[in-house]
Amino acid sequence: MNEGMREIAGKCRRCHWQEGQPRIAPFDHANTGWPLSRYHDGLNCRACHATLPFGKQDRNCNACHESWTPANFDHTVTGQGLDATHLNHDCAECHIDRRFDQPPTCDECHDEDDGISFPAKRPGPPVGEKS
Repeated sequence: MNEGMREIAGKCRRCHWQEGQPRIAPFDHANTGWPLSRYHDGLNCRACHATLPFGKQDRNCNACHESWTPANFDHTVTGQGLDATHLNHDCAECHIDRRFDQPPTCDECHDEDDGISFPAKRPGPPVGEKS
């Protein structure tokens, strides 16, 4: 086996094992330097890694979520509902540069002096929080 094939086989053994051999420990995505959030944790590996061997992905949210719009995204899955005033805003109005991994900002529409900021003032009802 040449050096390149040994390297690929070694990468495969991180997740796959041979019958009759001890089972390997479950894969922990945090070991890659990118722990999965609750939104990504339940996805199949192929949802993000389309080719083999798996490699590093672009960590910019837009790399995968460029098609999100108010019309096709149910914001309540984030735990934050949107009221009628905010429901049809473009995502980038609150998520600057479409950085969904950062807290939203309100200063696109509200003056800093208004005291409106997230999470003190929310753009709608929280969803799934216990009272």
